Amino acid sequence: MSAFDFFFPEQAQASHLRSLVQQKRYEYMNDQREKADLREDLRCAEKHMKRMGQEMAETQLLIKGMMELMEEAGVFDSARLMEKIKEIDLRDGVEDGRITPVGSRPKRAFVPRRKWGRSD
Repeated sequence: MSAFDFFFPEQAQASHLRSLVQQKRYEYMNDQREKADLREDLRCAEKHMKRMGQEMAETQLLIKGMMELMEEAGVFDSARLMEKIKEIDLRDGVEDGRITPVGSRPKRAFVPRRKWGRSD
């Protein structure tokens, strides 16, 4: 406590309140800026998702068209395709209808290379 605060407590209190108001005003402005940034990030993400959805729909149409053309030409069989898809799906060790990312794959059981207890 300074001498100023002791002799002029009302002015010291007013000064302290002004500094609190200024600090809260700064925090409020910072929060508003962060909120605006988050809104902009959300808008960008929504645009990106919409674009990805359109690209996925176009890709589905393209693949379906190619499958039908190949089936009409006699070089394609839906049953063989399903077998191949299952084969490719099982290569990553997880039958889930997709190619599983490396970090999500189950870990293989440890198989020691050396035969412990034998003197080779």
